[in-house]
Amino acid sequence: MKARESGCTQETAAAKGGFSKRTGRRIDAGAHQPQRGRPHDWRTRKDPLAEVWDSELVPLLQNNRNCKR
Repeated sequence: MKARESGCTQETAAAKGGFSKRTGRRIDAGAHQPQRGRPHDWRTRKDPLAEVWDSELVPLLQNNRNCKR
């Protein structure tokens, strides 16, 4: 923003800031939303394997680990 305020073009200011020209246009337009808070690390839908994970999949994985190829 300081480069833009000092008279640089969008392209030059973006290069000085280390981001793309497109991001520079979004910042100038006021549409840029920087990532805030913590990253998305929660589930948005039910795990389809939850019911069979411990009873079927874990034993299969453990048996496969013992196999030598």
